[in-house]
Amino acid sequence: MRQKFAGTFLLLGWLCANAVFAQTWSKEIDLGAGSTPDMDVDPVTGKIYVVYHDEGVVLVELNAAGAVVKKENVSVAAVDKIGGFRFGATVAIDPTTGLPHICFREYLGSDNYSLYYTRKRGDGSWTSPLEIATSLRRAYSVRLEVDSKGVVHVVHGFATEDVFGEANYIRIVNGAEDNFIPALGPYRVDDRVEIAVGSDDVVNLVINRPDDLDSGGPVTYYRSTNGGKSLSKIGDIHYGGANGRNGNADIYADQTGNVHFVYGSARDQARNGTQSVRYARFRDGNKVRDVAVTEQGELRDWHQNLGVGSVAATNDGKNVVAVYNLGDGEALFARLSQNEGQTWGASVQLASQSGGSESRDKHVVRAAGKTFYVAYPSFGKVYLRMLKTGGSAPIANAGGPYNGTEGSPIAFNASGSTDDGQIIRYRWDWTSDGVFDDSTNAPLMQHTYPDDFNGKATLEVVDNENDRTRAQVQVTVANVAPVAEAGGPYSGLLNQPVTLTASVTDPGTKDTHTFKWDLNNDGTYETDGRTVTATYNSSGRKRVRVRVTDNNGASGTDTSSVVIGTGAPVATKIPNQTVAEGTPFTPIALDNYVSDSDNTPDQMVWSTFGQSNLIITLANRIATVAVADSEWAGSETISFVVRDPSNKRDTTTARFTVTAVNDNPRVSTIPSQRVQEGKPFAAITLDDYVFDPDHRDTQITWSTSPNPFFKVNITNRVATVAPADSEWAGNSQITFIAKDPANGSDSVRARFTIDPVNDPPRIVNLTDQTIKRGETFTPINFADYVRDPDDPKDKLRLTGTGNRELALFLSGLIATVLPPNAGWLGSETITFTVRDTSNAAATAKVTFTVRDSNTPPRWLNTVNYTFNEDDTLRIPYADLRARVKDDEDPAEQWRFSLVGNTKIKFRNTSTTFNLFAERDWHGVENVQFVVNDGKDAKDSVATAITVVSVLDPLRSFRVLSPIGEFYSSRPATINFDWEDTADPENPGSNINYLWLLSKNVDFSNIIKQVQVVNKSEYVLPVDDTIQGGFHYWKVIASGNSGTFVESSNFGSFTVPPTSVAENNGSVPQTFALRPNYPNPFNPQTNVVFDLAKPGHVLLTIYGVDGKQVATLADREYQPGQYTLTWDAHGLASGTYFVELRVTNAGKPLFEGRQKMSLLR
Repeated sequence: MRQKFAGTFLLLGWLCANAVFAQTWSKEIDLGAGSTPDMDVDPVTGKIYVVYHDEGVVLVELNAAGAVVKKENVSVAAVDKIGGFRFGATVAIDPTTGLPHICFREYLGSDNYSLYYTRKRGDGSWTSPLEIATSLRRAYSVRLEVDSKGVVHVVHGFATEDVFGEANYIRIVNGAEDNFIPALGPYRVDDRVEIAVGSDDVVNLVINRPDDLDSGGPVTYYRSTNGGKSLSKIGDIHYGGANGRNGNADIYADQTGNVHFVYGSARDQARNGTQSVRYARFRDGNKVRDVAVTEQGELRDWHQNLGVGSVAATNDGKNVVAVYNLGDGEALFARLSQNEGQTWGASVQLASQSGGSESRDKHVVRAAGKTFYVAYPSFGKVYLRMLKTGGSAPIANAGGPYNGTEGSPIAFNASGSTDDGQIIRYRWDWTSDGVFDDSTNAPLMQHTYPDDFNGKATLEVVDNENDRTRAQVQVTVANVAPVAEAGGPYSGLLNQPVTLTASVTDPGTKDTHTFKWDLNNDGTYETDGRTVTATYNSSGRKRVRVRVTDNNGASGTDTSSVVIGTGAPVATKIPNQTVAEGTPFTPIALDNYVSDSDNTPDQMVWSTFGQSNLIITLANRIATVAVADSEWAGSETISFVVRDPSNKRDTTTARFTVTAVNDNPRVSTIPSQRVQEGKPFAAITLDDYVFDPDHRDTQITWSTSPNPFFKVNITNRVATVAPADSEWAGNSQITFIAKDPANGSDSVRARFTIDPVNDPPRIVNLTDQTIKRGETFTPINFADYVRDPDDPKDKLRLTGTGNRELALFLSGLIATVLPPNAGWLGSETITFTVRDTSNAAATAKVTFTVRDSNTPPRWLNTVNYTFNEDDTLRIPYADLRARVKDDEDPAEQWRFSLVGNTKIKFRNTSTTFNLFAERDWHGVENVQFVVNDGKDAKDSVATAITVVSVLDPLRSFRVLSPIGEFYSSRPATINFDWEDTADPENPGSNINYLWLLSKNVDFSNIIKQVQVVNKSEYVLPVDDTIQGGFHYWKVIASGNSGTFVESSNFGSFTVPPTSVAENNGSVPQTFALRPNYPNPFNPQTNVVFDLAKPGHVLLTIYGVDGKQVATLADREYQPGQYTLTWDAHGLASGTYFVELRVTNAGKPLFEGRQKMSLLR
């Protein structure tokens, strides 16, 4: 009973851990007709960019709620017209601009591609494409990312031989290629390359090579922690029990440094050797976990027989979503883990059909905050769905209402906003015009309005799950009256015009102004203009006024004076001056500040008064201002008096200010110190050696410049000095640097001397010795192992003790040890002592051991080997072991290898020794076959290996399209594409392709065949000879050498019948119940069956519970092929079975059953 309850609690615990959030995906968002999507999500704004192919590259921009904002054909990428089976373009968002970057391809023919990079500008245009790869074979898989500094990281693959190739990494900075790292791999071009860059700017790459290996095809992880300057190969990351083909890996980096992978496995031992999609998690380049996501038996058989998935995670890496296909072009499902990928919840179907063969037309899932987004192709269109796994949206509170004046800052406060998580960004639209002007991570924000305003400001808050809400607040900004400046004072002559110029200061920077003057001081502003002229017929001081009015009706006034013909000089205002302490004032040309209608400036005499801390010197009407005390700081106003030759005078003033400047500290001499080796220096109280007129000693910071001989520690302004090497003796100067809070500094050098003291010798790195019986010990030259800083080695003395049977001979510093006789076995430890001239000593113990010897293995005979070109010869270890004699060591530890081989290669497996040669090589190579007993005792035998020449077949190739294509209506034509091939025996010769069409998967009945020469395409007219239903097609290629090769896969498509009525065409040869189409379906599907003879047909539909839900036929039929339509309207989603029974006079002729899936 306890065990039962314990199991129940474990199950409940698992359910709780995986059921915090229901996996409720949004309805599909139709982005348009196309294929091969890629996607990126802006983590700040939640903006989504999707690219896909529809006779070119299409870019769709959506907001965080999933609404389409803009859709455009990327004009500069118009050359990239091929998606689907040939992969597609890629997109990434630049965090520094929020705008997309794109890589796209140009197909050049003959399987060659060039790759290009472009980015979107702020004005909506695209940069000129940068060519990053030129005419590379099958270079159609490319991905890019942009890091936090705007640096672009690109990875792409290409073929070097058949489907085998490698990947290149490219870094782009400011639109130019900055770094290039080639030869990444291993890689196959029928699989993908992927890249992810986290918030830490660590670059992560994954490269796939789905080879069918017992140890599992490699999934290779590269990582860069220096922004892409170099890449570290982490290695093959797949689970040890993931055998056969592994690949189709995707990679995602979250905001906290976790790196997430999903990859497919053809034979997952954790799923009893069946296909699976697995999840792997890495941290700092180390694997954290690797688990299967899908259940045993959940996935179908694939073309490459491995799973296809994509992965993304929340910012903290806790919630992870894996999205995967059940099979080539089949239904699309998602699973959610809420405990960092340890366990996975139930699967949820997203689409009844998605993608195509080999993951080339693949879905992609990405995340922002706690929202996941998946873009996927389905039935010729691209769709988007969203999944929220977090809490509620934040509540925005903009505070207010707010009042202020133009030109003055207003403090806005959004601290009343709340969220059940954390608000990470506050965005402000100051005029609610739809454009957010400022963004910050703090709730307090200041803004200055340049003009009066009466309206709403909009606040948007964004939380850590990328949820966002908005609020508006009333803002009233009042107009501020302008400040008028009339200029002057002015001077002039009788009956001569005087020019007057006004100016204005207004905090409303967008205001406009009008000027009016009252020139006769009568209170009426009669003259318009910023600059006017006035003429006076009487002498004296005239009062003038100016009024400035802004466009809001507010005004300001100012007055000035005009002196006309009095005969006295007029002194105008001398500008004030401010200088820093120690900086001179600018000399004043006094002629510029006087006017006199009767005299010239050089007739004027100047004097000053009012100075106390300043010294004024006047020479040639130039005033020089100086400071009496160089340390003085402050202000003084000086009056300047000007007199004309008739002693008439006027006075003006100017203010002179000296601002205080920090004085550097001054450091005095620090006494030198001298000690013996091993003795400490006296501590230095640094306060005793510094003076600063502006700061206290406690405000001074001390440091020292680097010194290779000494270590200096300064604590509480007390310095302690110690040698860096305790054995060092000598002297060196240390520079002490004092710095005040204003960054002023001074330094001084002090010399420290250490007198040498004798040190005993030291013995280092001396090791024990072990030999076999009959061998001799290696003499020990202690000169190689003794270190003595004070005495030369020829002055050292060596002694040894502790040997009982071993013989010890000493010669200088060389010790020779010999066994007592040839048959002696055993071990003794000898203590060696080395003394210097002062009798200081060092000792070391060495153990000398004699053990029994090992007899090498021996080959008994010679065997030569022969195998065919491009083949592998597998030699069982049992055969090799039978040819070797070794009475001491077990055969299981023997190792076999070749020496002297160049063209012949070998490989050890768990059961066989495999021989193979370089590709296309044949001939004879003489080698040495080596056996090692596991203890490095060896024997070799001369062996001749012959590789027999074999005629090379044509290069393998694949059909490309259509594969699993479903046509909802009968097309006029269907385009068929396949890879080209070549005859290696006759390069450049013609290739003949035989295109075959059949309704049978074994091609036992060929419907149509067409001969094509040197072309890898064919257009099929879909006429009445093409029946409705499922069709298979393949291609056979032949060359001039007589060799031929069949496409390594076959394609398929489904077309509807010419009508839904019975088809009484040609008589089938056998009875058959064919697959229904479409399948899955909603709500109608077509059931097709063949009758070879007349009979009574009973065609019925059953549910999974065995109950009959429909009868499609119950009558007599003549021989032929028939198509009947079943409408499942009103029935629930699920699995149903169609059963066909054919009888004649009560005698059974045929019985068949098929499974169907109804998806709502």
